[in-house]
Amino acid sequence: MRLFLPRDWTGDLQRMKAAGVPEEHQQTQSKWAVALEELDRLRPQLNFGLVLADAGYGATAAFRQALSERQLQWSVGIHSTQKVYPADVQLLPSVKPVHGRRSKYPTPSQPRQTVRETLANAVWHQVVWRQGTKAPLSGRFAAQYVCLADGTEYRQGQHLPGQAAWIIGEERRGGERKYSACNLPPETSFEHLVEVTKRRWACELTHRELKQEVGLDHFEGRSWRGLHHHAQLCMMALLFLQWLRLSQPDDLRGDSVPAIREELAGAVLLVRCITCCSCTGLFSGP
Repeated sequence: MRLFLPRDWTGDLQRMKAAGVPEEHQQTQSKWAVALEELDRLRPQLNFGLVLADAGYGATAAFRQALSERQLQWSVGIHSTQKVYPADVQLLPSVKPVHGRRSKYPTPSQPRQTVRETLANAVWHQVVWRQGTKAPLSGRFAAQYVCLADGTEYRQGQHLPGQAAWIIGEERRGGERKYSACNLPPETSFEHLVEVTKRRWACELTHRELKQEVGLDHFEGRSWRGLHHHAQLCMMALLFLQWLRLSQPDDLRGDSVPAIREELAGAVLLVRCITCCSCTGLFSGP
């Protein structure tokens, strides 16, 4: 929940001072660099098996490479235009041309393609990745093990083969296709790749419920401390609702956070009505 500050904020010292932004957060940083700092801050206190991110982070090669350097496994969104090489691509020594100088970079043995082109002719399978609250969650997926074109830049805008990774395509309703990359081993099963990739939905759902159910986006203050205080209270409230959903105390029956919140809202309304009536002498009872 760390706040990202764009350049028009970090470039205005008076504005940051007025909002109470701490000095250590006043430097201009990309979102993926902020995410890496948060991971490094949390790793001594937490154990986790996988880093999940959408294409806003995953499309940056430096972010993916930094995760791998930290020996972390990851599954991240990428753009359909991400270039990849076949997994068995080799680097051939450069050959001195008849005229001019020899290139200092080797030449890939096979051409690169976009993720969309690579998976266009793949076999797409219908996969159920999880049992939802009302029905199984399923979709059409395809996957292929490749080398991402995120190695050394040898020509303008063209990169040599870099990290080996899975690319996963998901076909959604209406024919829209989304793509991810994952650095799990080549022997990983197709079903596990899909299940891992779809885990990010829990993050998306949590963010949506923070806004819609407990009012994360209702903050209208102008201070760094106030925003983070509000965010913490919202996170605590959502965790409480999740605890109620999972433990189902006091005969609560909701199977989702919105349903639980509606049940609680009804209970609070009933208590308020009883209190009001008892104060005016219109209600008698225990």
